Amino acid sequence: MNDASAGVRAGRAALPSVDRVLRGSGASTLIELHGRALVVDAVRSMLADYRSRRQGASVEAVLTDCGERLARMAQPSQRRVFNLTGTVLHTNLGRAPLPEEAVIAAAEAMRAPTTLEYASPARKRRSRSTTTPALWCLR
Repeated sequence: MNDASAGVRAGRAALPSVDRVLRGSGASTLIELHGRALVVDAVRSMLADYRSRRQGASVEAVLTDCGERLARMAQPSQRRVFNLTGTVLHTNLGRAPLPEEAVIAAAEAMRAPTTLEYASPARKRRSRSTTTPALWCLR
C-alpha cells in the first residue's frame, strides 16, 4: 500500500458512520427541527464533503456543520423587493385549507413584492417552481 492510499484510508477511518452521527448528542434536536429524512440526507452529504476533501471529523463537528447547512436551507428564499413593473402577480394559492403557519407565511409574503420569480444573486428571472419544491421538503 502506498502513502497516498494510506492517507485516504486514514481520512475515511477518521469519519464517523451515519448511524453514529445520528446517535450523537444534538442529533435529536436537529431531527425535531428539520425531520429525520432531511437530517439523514444532510449527514450523508456532509460526510461525502469531508471524504472528498480527505478530511476527518468528529461527530460533534459533523452535527455542527449539518445544523448550519440545515439552517441555511430553512431560511426563506423570498425577500421583499420593490415591484416597479406595475404588474400584479397571481398568487396561485387556490382555495385549499392551509395550516396556520402557512397562512401567516403567505400573509407575510403578500405584504410586499418578493423574489418569487427572480434569482436575486444572479439577477435573472427564474421559474417559480424552483423555489416551491424546496419549501415543501422542509417539514
